[in-house]
Amino acid sequence: EMGDELLAKLARDATFFVRAHESNEMQPTLAISHAGVSVVMAQAQPRREKRWSEWASGKVLCLLDPLDGVYNYLAQQRCNLDDTWEGKIYRVLAGNPAKHAGDI
Repeated sequence: EMGDELLAKLARDATFFVRAHESNEMQPTLAISHAGVSVVMAQAQPRREKRWSEWASGKVLCLLDPLDGVYNYLAQQRCNLDDTWEGKIYRVLAGNPAKHAGDI
C-alpha cells in the first residue's frame, strides 16, 4: 500500500511525454511514459495512404504497359509507377498517395 507522501512525491517527480518512434516498420509506434510506467501503442488499422503497388487500381495501371509491368514485378517484386505515364494518370485519378508510411 502506498502512502499519501509517496504518491505526492511520485506526482511531483513524474514526467509525462509522448514520443513517436521512427523505425522501418509499416506502422508508427507511440510511446507514453508517466511515473515509471510505460505504455507502447501501435496503430490498429493501416493508414489510407499506401504505396503504389498496394492499390488495386495501381496494379491494373501497371499492366497497361506489359514490358514495364513484367520488369517491375521481376526486378522489384512490386509495381513502381512513380514517374511513368501510368503514375501520372494515377495521380490525376486517385490523388498522390504517400511514398512511405510515415508521410502525411
